[in-house]
Amino acid sequence: MVARFLFLTLFILCNLFCVGECREFVFVASTGQTMRDADPFNKVGEGITWAIGNLREDDEVGIITFKDVPKIERQLSTIGSAPNEILNLEYYGQSNAGAALLAAVDMLTPKYNTERNIIFIGNGEISLDDSVQTLQSVKNFQAGLEQARWENISVYILNLRHEGDPENQHSYYSRAKEIPIPHTELMTALRTIIHNDFHAPYINLFEERTSEKNLSAKIPVTAAKNIKLSLISANAGDATLENSAAMSGRYVNIFEINSPQAKNFEIALNYPPNTAITLDAVAEVEGTLEKNISSDALEITPLNLNGGKIFGDSFFENKPVRVKINDKIFSTNISGGEIKIDLSDEGKNISLQKVFFEDVGVKFIGDDTAEMTLPENNYLPYILAGVAIILILFLAFRKKKLEEKPQEIPQKKVTILPEQVKSVEEPKKFPYSGKFAVYFTKSAQEEEISPREFNLLRVTAAQISFLEILKECGIDEEFAGAEKIFVSPSGNGIFLKNDSDCTVIKRNNFIEKGRQTEMFYGDSVNISSEDEVAEVILRYKSLKPA
Repeated sequence: MVARFLFLTLFILCNLFCVGECREFVFVASTGQTMRDADPFNKVGEGITWAIGNLREDDEVGIITFKDVPKIERQLSTIGSAPNEILNLEYYGQSNAGAALLAAVDMLTPKYNTERNIIFIGNGEISLDDSVQTLQSVKNFQAGLEQARWENISVYILNLRHEGDPENQHSYYSRAKEIPIPHTELMTALRTIIHNDFHAPYINLFEERTSEKNLSAKIPVTAAKNIKLSLISANAGDATLENSAAMSGRYVNIFEINSPQAKNFEIALNYPPNTAITLDAVAEVEGTLEKNISSDALEITPLNLNGGKIFGDSFFENKPVRVKINDKIFSTNISGGEIKIDLSDEGKNISLQKVFFEDVGVKFIGDDTAEMTLPENNYLPYILAGVAIILILFLAFRKKKLEEKPQEIPQKKVTILPEQVKSVEEPKKFPYSGKFAVYFTKSAQEEEISPREFNLLRVTAAQISFLEILKECGIDEEFAGAEKIFVSPSGNGIFLKNDSDCTVIKRNNFIEKGRQTEMFYGDSVNISSEDEVAEVILRYKSLKPA
């Protein structure tokens, strides 16, 4: 009882500390052939990498890409301080969005007080070998959205579509809440989600002033090679900026200015009354890093090609910036246009690998890599002194033990009693609780089977087969091997045992024949029949409403 009380107390405390802190993200990206047109500059991988780098270190992140089947690029794990390499994606093959979304829902951990999110990037297409498989993938996508709604999982769909493109016949465009954007605005959309919804540190790179027909923007960067201004609106409208290459999308106007001579811009607006407008700006600067290293610190001064400080404007004073050194990310602030990193714990070999200026809206192009060596410290005398002290203490302790006289141990009198028969304790029986939700994602008869539920409270048998569950749910479906999969109650949930040749997977772990797994509320297993003509998701749920 004491152990159970302590465990329960620890569990409650852990969850209390987790309130408002525990967050999980799964990024899902289509890599089918049609994404070549939707993402011509191959920015999706870079965008996902940027988004992860701007979340918190204690957030957990997973990545799934998909063609005809989902592929796990990264298991759900804590971000930590290690940098993320840019995700390189190749576009070819088909697009099974339904299976990918179900895999993302299954990857997220159903635990108390955890904020769970899916960010889905595609082009609105679901396309497989034939129309039946494509339609099934559409149904799976709808089932995934429904499961996400039941389990309070937020789903963001970034739909990379060109204005005027014909809508795909099996698109999920009309079946989900989407953010339709042109490929040129992927980074802007991701920045909006990560900054606004997930509270990443956000810095406006401009001072804006809006009149009835004009918007004034001041960029605090000199000698910029390129500047891109993105004007995002809630309604379709029009805007113009002199001497700029303009691109327009459904909800965005983009202006690109090459080698601007000024840093003040006037944008003429033509929008319906009461339209919400957001201005995002990114400046691209060429230059070099002036580096100075001491015994415990690295000082970096970013300079443009004219020799001026890139962050010399007072706007950047005390703004955050990140530096990658020795495969670690260091966060610091800009002071007087300079960046200073404390390296007292890094040893003598220092490798400066990257400076992340995009955190303050500046994309830096230039020399950002250097190998440096700190002055060498001689620790040998201290090591030898420590070894000598340990050796002296060991010899003194051993001498004391040898001088001690061993004591005689009195013999214990042994009384032989008649053999007693021990009573055999009956194994504890647990009651069933909760219910199963049954989702057919593939049917042998190629017919749609609506989701069913099976209440476990009415079950009294020690174990029940999966075939009996299907029959009780009114599902007359051939499912080879279902009679050899059994469930039985446990102290904390349900045991599921696989004595069949079916493919049984729980959280990407294969449950081999003859083995069992324990399921808790929120857990699910994917089961494929022995002949692989039917597939089911079996989710264990509480009877209480979510």
